[in-house]
Amino acid sequence: EQVIHFETQTTRTEGAWLFGGNANLPSDVNFKWAKEVNDDFHARFNAHARSYEYKIHHHPVRSSLKTGYYLWEPRSLNIDDMRKAAAFLVGEHDFSCFRGSMCQAKSPIKTIEYLQIDEIDDDLIIKVKANAFLHHMVRNLVGTLLKIGREEESPEWMLSVLNSKDRKQAGPTAEPQGLYFIKAYYQTL
Repeated sequence: EQVIHFETQTTRTEGAWLFGGNANLPSDVNFKWAKEVNDDFHARFNAHARSYEYKIHHHPVRSSLKTGYYLWEPRSLNIDDMRKAAAFLVGEHDFSCFRGSMCQAKSPIKTIEYLQIDEIDDDLIIKVKANAFLHHMVRNLVGTLLKIGREEESPEWMLSVLNSKDRKQAGPTAEPQGLYFIKAYYQTL
């Protein structure tokens, strides 16, 4: 669920914005609702939290239906170790170790509300909600969790990565397919 805002001098009902906007959008994009907001509202900066999911197809054979939508991981993974490592990231931390080189955030200190790893058949769904994210933060932490899941590192290694505040100490950046923005959360909307 993505929220956008725009400024206009045109006066229309919320229903007219909704139906008129959808009539001009491609078929794979649509508005679910429209609402007039205060002039100082900003869809990005007024959000007090955001959530993402990262989807991994965990099976020895690639799925043609999930290619491009999920990361394919054919190797064995220790999911319990991944969950133990993920628990170290919940709370307020300096996440510099997961910060992409193009990041423009003023501060690397963010608060992760939850980070859970769900198993559904042959898929892993990594769900994370935080007050804000750094550029590539989710993909970088997923790459680090996968390194732990492959038993290349222990769950406790996540603590040393986090405390290092050094991107070079973390795992590789996970591929973009599989990453989904789920929702922005607002006090008033």
